[in-house]
Amino acid sequence: MSDSNAIQLAMGVETTSGSAAAGPYTLLNVSGVTLGQQKGTAQSNTIRSDRNLPGIIMTNMVPTGGFGFDFIYGNLDLLMPGLMGSALSTPVILSGIAGTVAGAVFTATTGTPFSVCTVGQWLGITISAVKYVVRITAIGGGGANITVTGATLPSGAQTITSAKGKFYRNGTTMKTYTAEKVFTDQVANTKQIFGYLGLVPNTFNLNAQAEQIVTGDMQFMGLSCLTPYSTSLSGGGYTAATTNQSFAGLTGNIGQFIVNGATVTAAAMAIKGINISVTNNARRDAGINVSRMGWGQFTLTGTLDTYFQGGVAAVDAFFADTPSSCSYVMTDPSGNIAVITIGALKFSNFTNQVGGKNQAVMGTLAISAFLDTTYTNSLQIDFIDP
Repeated sequence: MSDSNAIQLAMGVETTSGSAAAGPYTLLNVSGVTLGQQKGTAQSNTIRSDRNLPGIIMTNMVPTGGFGFDFIYGNLDLLMPGLMGSALSTPVILSGIAGTVAGAVFTATTGTPFSVCTVGQWLGITISAVKYVVRITAIGGGGANITVTGATLPSGAQTITSAKGKFYRNGTTMKTYTAEKVFTDQVANTKQIFGYLGLVPNTFNLNAQAEQIVTGDMQFMGLSCLTPYSTSLSGGGYTAATTNQSFAGLTGNIGQFIVNGATVTAAAMAIKGINISVTNNARRDAGINVSRMGWGQFTLTGTLDTYFQGGVAAVDAFFADTPSSCSYVMTDPSGNIAVITIGALKFSNFTNQVGGKNQAVMGTLAISAFLDTTYTNSLQIDFIDP
Protein backbone atom coordinates (compact mmCIF):
# COMPACT_ATOMS: atom_id res chain seq x y z
CA MET A 1 0.00 0.00 0.00
CA SER A 2 1.13 3.54 -0.69
CA ASP A 3 0.71 6.70 1.38
CA SER A 4 -0.26 10.10 -0.04
CA ASN A 5 2.55 11.78 1.89
CA ALA A 6 5.07 9.81 -0.20
CA ILE A 7 3.91 11.20 -3.56
CA GLN A 8 6.09 13.37 -5.77
CA LEU A 9 5.09 15.21 -8.94
CA ALA A 10 7.84 16.44 -11.23
CA MET A 11 7.59 18.07 -14.66
CA GLY A 12 9.81 19.18 -17.51
CA VAL A 13 9.31 21.20 -20.70
CA GLU A 14 9.29 19.15 -23.90
CA THR A 15 11.38 20.14 -26.90
CA THR A 16 9.27 17.97 -29.20
CA SER A 17 5.62 17.69 -28.27
CA GLY A 18 4.83 14.18 -27.06
CA SER A 19 8.48 13.16 -26.61
CA ALA A 20 9.89 12.95 -23.09
CA ALA A 21 11.47 16.18 -21.88
CA ALA A 22 15.16 16.27 -21.08
CA GLY A 23 15.94 16.36 -17.37
CA PRO A 24 16.28 17.30 -14.71
CA TYR A 25 12.58 17.73 -14.04
CA THR A 26 11.32 20.14 -11.39
CA LEU A 27 9.42 18.99 -8.32
CA LEU A 28 6.20 20.85 -7.55
CA ASN A 29 4.54 21.63 -4.25
CA VAL A 30 1.12 19.98 -4.51
CA SER A 31 -1.88 19.57 -2.23
CA GLY A 32 -3.29 16.67 -4.21
CA VAL A 33 -2.75 14.90 -7.53
CA THR A 34 -5.50 13.69 -9.86
CA LEU A 35 -3.23 13.38 -12.89
CA GLY A 36 -3.86 9.93 -14.29
CA GLN A 37 -4.76 7.96 -17.39
CA GLN A 38 -8.00 7.45 -19.25
CA LYS A 39 -8.38 4.47 -21.57
CA GLY A 40 -10.56 4.62 -24.66
CA THR A 41 -12.10 1.34 -25.79
CA ALA A 42 -14.29 0.01 -28.57
CA GLN A 43 -16.40 -3.12 -28.71
CA SER A 44 -16.33 -5.56 -31.57
CA ASN A 45 -19.31 -5.33 -33.94
CA THR A 46 -19.13 -9.04 -34.83
CA ILE A 47 -22.32 -10.97 -34.12
CA ARG A 48 -21.98 -14.33 -32.40
CA SER A 49 -24.70 -16.96 -32.29
CA ASP A 50 -23.91 -17.61 -28.61
CA ARG A 51 -24.73 -13.93 -27.92
CA ASN A 52 -21.30 -13.18 -26.38
CA LEU A 53 -19.14 -10.14 -27.06
CA PRO A 54 -16.04 -11.25 -29.03
CA GLY A 55 -13.73 -8.70 -27.47
CA ILE A 56 -12.95 -5.18 -26.26
CA ILE A 57 -10.17 -3.28 -28.00
CA MET A 58 -8.19 -0.36 -26.55
CA THR A 59 -8.26 2.64 -28.93
CA ASN A 60 -6.17 5.10 -26.89
CA MET A 61 -4.84 5.94 -23.45
CA VAL A 62 -4.48 9.62 -22.69
CA PRO A 63 -3.60 11.72 -19.66
CA THR A 64 -6.37 13.33 -17.63
CA GLY A 65 -6.56 15.37 -14.43
CA GLY A 66 -4.00 17.60 -12.77
CA PHE A 67 -3.00 18.76 -9.32
CA GLY A 68 -4.09 21.07 -6.54
CA PHE A 69 -1.79 23.58 -4.86
CA ASP A 70 -1.36 26.29 -2.29
CA PHE A 71 -0.39 29.39 -4.23
CA ILE A 72 3.33 29.74 -3.52
CA TYR A 73 5.74 32.22 -5.06
CA GLY A 74 7.94 30.42 -7.60
CA ASN A 75 6.10 27.10 -7.43
CA LEU A 76 4.49 27.40 -10.87
CA ASP A 77 7.37 29.11 -12.69
CA LEU A 78 7.88 26.10 -14.96
CA LEU A 79 4.20 25.96 -15.94
CA MET A 80 3.26 29.63 -16.25
CA PRO A 81 4.60 29.98 -19.84
CA GLY A 82 2.49 26.98 -20.87
CA LEU A 83 -0.62 28.22 -19.10
CA MET A 84 -0.29 31.80 -20.36
CA GLY A 85 1.11 31.02 -23.80
CA SER A 86 3.95 33.52 -23.38
CA ALA A 87 7.42 33.79 -21.94
CA LEU A 88 8.24 35.69 -18.78
CA SER A 89 9.17 39.31 -19.44
CA THR A 90 12.76 40.37 -18.90
CA PRO A 91 12.97 40.99 -15.13
CA VAL A 92 13.40 44.63 -14.10
CA ILE A 93 16.02 45.10 -11.38
CA LEU A 94 16.90 48.73 -10.67
CA SER A 95 18.56 50.47 -7.73
CA GLY A 96 19.94 53.82 -6.64
CA ILE A 97 17.80 56.04 -8.87
CA ALA A 98 17.75 59.64 -7.67
CA GLY A 99 14.91 61.79 -8.90
CA THR A 100 11.84 63.86 -8.16
CA VAL A 101 8.22 62.87 -7.62
CA ALA A 102 5.54 65.28 -8.85
CA GLY A 103 2.05 63.88 -8.57
CA ALA A 104 2.07 60.41 -10.12
CA VAL A 105 5.32 60.96 -12.06
CA PHE A 106 8.83 59.94 -10.97
CA THR A 107 11.54 61.61 -13.05
CA ALA A 108 15.14 60.42 -12.78
CA THR A 109 17.76 63.09 -12.24
CA THR A 110 20.02 61.58 -14.89
CA GLY A 111 19.76 58.94 -17.57
CA THR A 112 16.89 56.78 -18.77
CA PRO A 113 16.72 53.99 -16.16
CA PHE A 114 13.07 53.12 -16.91
CA SER A 115 13.74 52.22 -20.55
CA VAL A 116 13.93 48.58 -19.42
CA CYS A 117 10.35 48.75 -18.10
CA THR A 118 7.09 48.03 -19.91
CA VAL A 119 3.95 50.13 -19.79
CA GLY A 120 1.33 48.23 -17.83
CA GLN A 121 3.66 46.19 -15.67
CA TRP A 122 3.71 46.36 -11.87
CA LEU A 123 6.82 47.28 -9.91
CA GLY A 124 7.76 47.06 -6.29
CA ILE A 125 9.43 50.42 -5.67
CA THR A 126 11.25 51.01 -2.37
CA ILE A 127 11.75 54.60 -1.18
CA SER A 128 13.05 55.33 2.32
CA ALA A 129 12.56 51.68 3.35
CA VAL A 130 8.87 51.75 2.31
CA LYS A 131 7.75 49.52 -0.56
CA TYR A 132 5.09 50.84 -2.94
CA VAL A 133 3.44 48.43 -5.37
CA VAL A 134 2.56 50.48 -8.45
CA ARG A 135 1.55 49.98 -12.06
CA ILE A 136 3.30 51.91 -14.82
CA THR A 137 0.73 53.72 -16.96
CA ALA A 138 3.22 55.71 -19.08
CA ILE A 139 6.97 55.92 -19.75
CA GLY A 140 8.33 59.29 -20.90
CA GLY A 141 11.57 60.80 -22.09
CA GLY A 142 12.80 57.51 -23.53
CA GLY A 143 12.77 56.02 -20.02
CA ALA A 144 13.65 59.11 -17.99
CA ASN A 145 10.32 59.08 -16.15
CA ILE A 146 7.36 56.87 -15.31
CA THR A 147 3.75 57.64 -14.44
CA VAL A 148 2.27 55.21 -11.92
CA THR A 149 -1.00 54.24 -10.31
CA GLY A 150 -1.99 51.89 -7.49
CA ALA A 151 -0.13 53.76 -4.75
CA THR A 152 0.96 57.34 -4.05
CA LEU A 153 4.70 57.93 -4.00
CA PRO A 154 6.09 60.54 -1.58
CA SER A 155 6.50 63.89 -3.33
CA GLY A 156 9.65 65.91 -3.86
CA ALA A 157 13.25 64.75 -4.14
CA GLN A 158 13.40 60.99 -3.62
CA THR A 159 15.72 58.07 -4.29
CA ILE A 160 14.47 54.68 -5.41
CA THR A 161 16.66 52.22 -3.55
CA SER A 162 15.09 49.27 -5.34
CA ALA A 163 12.61 48.66 -8.18
CA LYS A 164 11.75 45.11 -9.29
CA GLY A 165 9.14 43.37 -11.41
CA LYS A 166 8.41 40.74 -14.07
CA PHE A 167 5.19 39.55 -15.67
CA TYR A 168 3.27 37.22 -17.95
CA ARG A 169 0.53 38.24 -20.39
CA ASN A 170 -1.56 35.61 -22.12
CA GLY A 171 -0.31 34.93 -25.63
CA THR A 172 -0.26 32.33 -28.41
CA THR A 173 2.82 30.13 -27.87
CA MET A 174 1.91 26.58 -26.85
CA LYS A 175 4.25 24.51 -24.69
CA THR A 176 3.90 20.85 -23.78
CA TYR A 177 5.23 19.07 -20.73
CA THR A 178 6.30 15.67 -19.47
CA ALA A 179 5.16 14.71 -15.97
CA GLU A 180 6.27 11.96 -13.62
CA LYS A 181 4.07 10.93 -10.71
CA VAL A 182 6.29 9.02 -8.29
CA PHE A 183 5.19 6.83 -5.39
CA THR A 184 8.41 7.00 -3.40
CA ASP A 185 7.33 4.37 -0.86
CA GLN A 186 6.93 1.74 -3.60
CA VAL A 187 10.56 1.52 -4.73
CA ALA A 188 10.89 -2.07 -3.50
CA ASN A 189 7.95 -3.10 -5.68
CA THR A 190 9.30 -1.24 -8.78
CA LYS A 191 7.06 0.30 -11.44
CA GLN A 192 6.45 3.14 -8.99
CA ILE A 193 6.67 5.92 -11.65
CA PHE A 194 3.78 6.90 -13.90
CA GLY A 195 4.73 9.05 -16.90
CA TYR A 196 2.62 11.41 -19.02
CA LEU A 197 3.62 13.06 -22.30
CA GLY A 198 2.42 16.02 -24.34
CA LEU A 199 0.67 17.75 -21.46
CA VAL A 200 -0.91 21.16 -22.11
CA PRO A 201 -2.09 23.25 -19.14
CA ASN A 202 -5.79 23.52 -19.91
CA THR A 203 -7.50 25.02 -16.87
CA PHE A 204 -6.29 27.07 -13.92
CA ASN A 205 -8.28 28.09 -10.86
CA LEU A 206 -7.10 30.49 -8.17
CA ASN A 207 -9.15 31.13 -5.05
CA ALA A 208 -8.30 33.89 -2.55
CA GLN A 209 -10.63 34.10 0.46
CA ALA A 210 -10.40 36.03 3.72
CA GLU A 211 -8.48 34.25 6.47
CA GLN A 212 -7.56 31.31 4.25
CA ILE A 213 -4.50 30.21 2.29
CA VAL A 214 -4.78 31.10 -1.38
CA THR A 215 -5.37 27.82 -3.20
CA GLY A 216 -5.85 26.60 -6.73
CA ASP A 217 -5.60 23.76 -9.18
CA MET A 218 -4.30 23.16 -12.69
CA GLN A 219 -5.73 20.55 -15.06
CA PHE A 220 -4.13 19.15 -18.21
CA MET A 221 -4.88 17.48 -21.50
CA GLY A 222 -2.17 15.39 -23.13
CA LEU A 223 -1.08 12.98 -25.82
CA SER A 224 -0.07 9.71 -24.20
CA CYS A 225 0.67 7.74 -21.03
CA LEU A 226 3.66 5.52 -20.43
CA THR A 227 3.56 2.03 -18.96
CA PRO A 228 4.64 2.33 -15.29
CA TYR A 229 8.41 2.13 -14.86
CA SER A 230 11.09 2.26 -12.17
CA THR A 231 13.90 4.45 -13.58
CA SER A 232 13.08 8.16 -13.92
CA LEU A 233 13.28 9.84 -17.31
CA SER A 234 14.60 12.94 -15.55
CA GLY A 235 18.19 11.73 -15.28
CA GLY A 236 20.31 12.86 -12.37
CA GLY A 237 17.40 13.32 -9.98
CA TYR A 238 14.96 16.20 -9.69
CA THR A 239 15.32 19.92 -9.13
CA ALA A 240 13.97 20.70 -5.66
CA ALA A 241 10.66 22.49 -5.21
CA THR A 242 10.66 26.04 -3.88
CA THR A 243 10.57 26.47 -0.11
CA ASN A 244 8.60 29.74 -0.11
CA GLN A 245 5.49 29.94 2.05
CA SER A 246 1.91 30.25 0.81
CA PHE A 247 0.08 33.44 0.05
CA ALA A 248 -2.86 33.91 2.41
CA GLY A 249 -6.00 36.01 2.24
CA LEU A 250 -5.29 38.06 5.33
CA THR A 251 -5.51 41.81 5.72
CA GLY A 252 -2.07 43.09 4.73
CA ASN A 253 -1.35 40.05 2.56
CA ILE A 254 -3.96 41.04 0.01
CA GLY A 255 -3.22 44.67 0.63
CA GLN A 256 -4.38 46.37 -2.55
CA PHE A 257 -7.59 45.69 -4.42
CA ILE A 258 -8.16 47.95 -7.39
CA VAL A 259 -11.28 48.28 -9.52
CA ASN A 260 -11.24 50.63 -12.52
CA GLY A 261 -7.92 52.09 -11.41
CA ALA A 262 -9.14 53.13 -7.95
CA THR A 263 -8.04 51.38 -4.76
CA VAL A 264 -11.02 49.82 -3.03
CA THR A 265 -11.50 50.83 0.60
CA ALA A 266 -13.53 48.85 3.12
CA ALA A 267 -16.02 51.70 3.23
CA ALA A 268 -16.55 51.44 -0.53
CA MET A 269 -16.73 47.64 -0.79
CA ALA A 270 -15.99 44.95 1.81
CA ILE A 271 -14.49 42.03 -0.13
CA LYS A 272 -14.76 38.46 1.17
CA GLY A 273 -12.83 36.82 -1.65
CA ILE A 274 -12.20 36.42 -5.35
CA ASN A 275 -11.93 33.37 -7.55
CA ILE A 276 -10.67 33.29 -11.13
CA SER A 277 -10.86 30.44 -13.62
CA VAL A 278 -8.83 30.24 -16.83
CA THR A 279 -9.26 27.77 -19.68
CA ASN A 280 -7.17 27.37 -22.81
CA ASN A 281 -9.82 25.20 -24.45
CA ALA A 282 -7.18 22.57 -25.17
CA ARG A 283 -7.95 19.57 -27.34
CA ARG A 284 -6.27 16.44 -28.66
CA ASP A 285 -6.47 16.07 -32.44
CA ALA A 286 -6.13 12.39 -33.34
CA GLY A 287 -5.42 11.15 -36.86
CA ILE A 288 -4.73 7.69 -38.22
CA ASN A 289 -0.99 8.33 -38.34
CA VAL A 290 -0.52 11.27 -35.98
CA SER A 291 -1.93 13.01 -32.93
CA ARG A 292 -1.24 16.50 -31.73
CA MET A 293 -2.35 18.99 -29.13
CA GLY A 294 -4.29 22.10 -30.05
CA TRP A 295 -5.98 24.87 -28.15
CA GLY A 296 -8.55 27.59 -28.68
CA GLN A 297 -9.77 30.78 -27.08
CA PHE A 298 -8.21 31.98 -23.84
CA THR A 299 -11.22 32.34 -21.53
CA LEU A 300 -11.26 33.91 -18.07
CA THR A 301 -14.21 34.00 -15.69
CA GLY A 302 -14.53 34.44 -11.97
CA THR A 303 -16.55 35.57 -8.99
CA LEU A 304 -16.10 38.50 -6.62
CA ASP A 305 -17.68 37.88 -3.21
CA THR A 306 -18.53 40.93 -1.13
CA TYR A 307 -20.49 41.80 1.98
CA PHE A 308 -23.52 43.46 0.46
CA GLN A 309 -23.98 47.20 0.82
CA GLY A 310 -25.75 49.77 -1.29
CA GLY A 311 -23.98 52.11 -3.67
CA VAL A 312 -21.14 49.77 -4.65
CA ALA A 313 -19.57 50.99 -7.90
CA ALA A 314 -19.14 47.44 -9.22
CA VAL A 315 -22.88 46.79 -8.80
CA ASP A 316 -23.63 50.01 -10.67
CA ALA A 317 -21.30 48.78 -13.44
CA PHE A 318 -23.28 45.53 -13.62
CA PHE A 319 -26.61 47.27 -14.10
CA ALA A 320 -25.17 49.75 -16.61
CA ASP A 321 -23.27 46.96 -18.44
CA THR A 322 -20.16 49.11 -18.14
CA PRO A 323 -16.70 47.61 -18.85
CA SER A 324 -14.50 47.45 -15.76
CA SER A 325 -11.06 46.23 -14.68
CA CYS A 326 -9.65 44.59 -11.59
CA SER A 327 -6.26 44.04 -9.93
CA TYR A 328 -5.31 42.54 -6.59
CA VAL A 329 -1.96 42.33 -4.84
CA MET A 330 -0.81 39.44 -2.65
CA THR A 331 2.25 39.37 -0.39
CA ASP A 332 3.69 36.27 1.29
CA PRO A 333 5.47 36.20 4.70
CA SER A 334 8.88 36.72 3.02
CA GLY A 335 7.77 39.79 1.05
CA ASN A 336 7.32 38.07 -2.32
CA ILE A 337 4.48 39.67 -4.26
CA ALA A 338 2.04 38.48 -6.93
CA VAL A 339 -0.39 40.76 -8.75
CA ILE A 340 -3.39 39.47 -10.72
CA THR A 341 -4.74 41.95 -13.30
CA ILE A 342 -7.88 41.54 -15.39
CA GLY A 343 -7.63 44.55 -17.68
CA ALA A 344 -11.10 44.38 -19.24
CA LEU A 345 -14.16 42.68 -17.79
CA LYS A 346 -17.87 42.92 -17.37
CA PHE A 347 -19.82 41.87 -14.31
CA SER A 348 -22.05 39.31 -16.00
CA ASN A 349 -24.27 38.47 -13.04
CA PHE A 350 -25.09 39.81 -9.58
CA THR A 351 -26.86 38.17 -6.64
CA ASN A 352 -27.62 39.45 -3.15
CA GLN A 353 -29.77 36.66 -1.82
CA VAL A 354 -30.62 36.48 1.89
CA GLY A 355 -29.80 32.99 3.13
CA GLY A 356 -31.45 33.17 6.55
CA LYS A 357 -31.42 34.96 9.86
CA ASN A 358 -28.39 35.91 11.93
CA GLN A 359 -25.94 36.17 9.04
CA ALA A 360 -24.40 38.80 6.80
CA VAL A 361 -25.93 39.33 3.38
CA MET A 362 -23.44 38.54 0.64
CA GLY A 363 -23.25 40.17 -2.76
CA THR A 364 -21.67 38.04 -5.47
CA LEU A 365 -20.57 39.46 -8.81
CA ALA A 366 -19.73 37.13 -11.69
CA ILE A 367 -16.73 38.21 -13.80
CA SER A 368 -16.29 37.66 -17.54
CA ALA A 369 -13.03 38.96 -19.02
CA PHE A 370 -12.38 40.06 -22.59
CA LEU A 371 -9.61 41.70 -24.62
CA ASP A 372 -7.88 44.64 -22.97
CA THR A 373 -7.07 46.59 -26.14
CA THR A 374 -4.50 48.76 -24.36
CA TYR A 375 -2.20 45.84 -23.60
CA THR A 376 -3.67 43.23 -26.00
CA ASN A 377 -4.35 40.60 -23.37
CA SER A 378 -7.04 39.34 -20.99
CA LEU A 379 -4.90 38.38 -17.99
CA GLN A 380 -1.61 39.68 -16.64
CA ILE A 381 0.21 38.06 -13.72
CA ASP A 382 3.10 40.00 -12.18
CA PHE A 383 5.69 38.70 -9.75
CA ILE A 384 7.87 40.96 -7.61
CA ASP A 385 10.87 39.77 -5.59
CA PRO A 386 11.49 41.23 -2.12
